[in-house]
Amino acid sequence: MPLKRIFEIAICKSLIFNLKCFGIKGVKFPVLIAKKCRLNVKGSVQLCNFRFGAVKVGFGGSPAIAENAYSRFAVKKNATIVFEGKAGISAGNSICVDKGTLVIGNNFSTNKNCLIACSKGIRIGNDVTLGWNVNVRDNDGHTIVDESTGVESESKEVTIGNHVWLCAYADVLKGTVIPDDSVVAYRSLVTKTFDRPGVLIGGAPAKILKENIRWYY
Repeated sequence: MPLKRIFEIAICKSLIFNLKCFGIKGVKFPVLIAKKCRLNVKGSVQLCNFRFGAVKVGFGGSPAIAENAYSRFAVKKNATIVFEGKAGISAGNSICVDKGTLVIGNNFSTNKNCLIACSKGIRIGNDVTLGWNVNVRDNDGHTIVDESTGVESESKEVTIGNHVWLCAYADVLKGTVIPDDSVVAYRSLVTKTFDRPGVLIGGAPAKILKENIRWYY
């Protein structure tokens, strides 16, 4: 972590969070919380990596992008978030797990102002990166009722494969599956399942624009 980021750490908040979630293992400070991050954790936070700063919440991002005033990290009662390795969650992000389980793979990173909202199940693979202002959600936010049948809308699981790049302003909605080694283009709206790896997905609604691609940092 760059020296200037050290001064952004909320030491007391980070210590209380780590001890509450992980007991004695928390003294290693595996999760670092930024000063401008609001916490609401009543559910389960699980880690696979207990090294210092394995997970960072509320730090950094592209300096050219204005950030939200606060980051938010919320895991409600009976909900779970699992970090399977290192994760860097930038300033202005909101991670909200109201129900179900959010699983985040190793080497996860975001830019500023992303939203991940889970009420059933979201699984994010390894080596996934999110541009700024990306939304990933497995629910509608409100319940929608078909008055002719009385059927209510339901949350649907989201799966994002390994080595996936979601470009800025991409929206990934409920029921979506994004395959390994793929890219979701700028301002795309993804609402369905894709099963071929190494594709460029784009548009609103999104479709496959190119096949047999590769991308790197």
